[in-house]
Amino acid sequence: MGKKKHRKAGIFSKARGAVKSVVNITFKIVGAVVALSPTYRGLGNMISSKDLQAGAKDILFDVTGISEGTGPDIGAIVKTGFTVGGGLFIAWLGGQVAKHL
Repeated sequence: MGKKKHRKAGIFSKARGAVKSVVNITFKIVGAVVALSPTYRGLGNMISSKDLQAGAKDILFDVTGISEGTGPDIGAIVKTGFTVGGGLFIAWLGGQVAKHL
């Protein structure tokens, strides 16, 4: 069996755990913001006008393309899927980066 390699203690060796946590949390927050971006207009309308029904209709339209009397829009669904997938990928990538610091 070969010798086990040990990291040499550097200037930042004590702060390594904190840096890993900050990187991981930052990527998770950015990933969540990206994944939830299709719902921003509806959430903004819910907060500003306090009209939950109008905000819910905006979210439904932005995510699926469904409005009153129309069916789903495949382009809107695909766009939402890529946006949510991109946000999840960013969050996963942050975990991988933090693991290798």
